[in-house]
Amino acid sequence: MVELGLQPNAASYTSLIDACGRTGDPESAEKWFQAMLDSGITPTGLSYKAVINSHARSSDLGKMSEWLARMNAALPSEEMLENQSIFGSAFSRPDGEDGLAQRQPRKPPQPGAGSGARHAGA
Repeated sequence: MVELGLQPNAASYTSLIDACGRTGDPESAEKWFQAMLDSGITPTGLSYKAVINSHARSSDLGKMSEWLARMNAALPSEEMLENQSIFGSAFSRPDGEDGLAQRQPRKPPQPGAGSGARHAGA
């Protein structure tokens, strides 16, 4: 992305964090979150929610609570209200029943690794 002259923003980092969570890799989600901070980009409520959801998918309530506390300390109260349904969405299953969804882990993107893919017209 940077090689193409594009600068990542909170939305692009949040997408990577979410992808890591969806592939069952909360550790990489946290690494991408840290990469966002290291690059000077301020995380949004959705950025925190993506990390929290990544831990929800791996059933790690301790990490979920830790990240919720971090989000609470970092975000203004107005944005916290917008994200009040974090735990409801984190524990929803595709079949509509309560509990955590079972997902097959896939290989997540890694910080610093180029995709090698080029978009047509880019």
